[in-house]
Amino acid sequence: MKRRLSKTKTVKITPEAVAAFEAGDRQTLHHALGLRPWEPNPLEIDGPTSPAWASDGTAWSQAWPDMWTIRQELEAACRCSNAKQKGRNQCF
Repeated sequence: MKRRLSKTKTVKITPEAVAAFEAGDRQTLHHALGLRPWEPNPLEIDGPTSPAWASDGTAWSQAWPDMWTIRQELEAACRCSNAKQKGRNQCF
């Protein structure tokens, strides 16, 4: 009997994704993170909840909290990358 795999998707923050985030390259970031077409791009996320105008029932709106988390991880990775470039090894 085959086991059904979980449908939850994990996103890995790669150096390519961090570089695309820092450059503001939406298409490369979307590809680097392996996002689905209906998932909002982390560059477009500006808070933990979707905008008031967005319908709560859409896949785009439902993916918003996950993309907020990914955006925070990307911002932390950027800070870490910048600290390493300046000779500081304090990444947290």
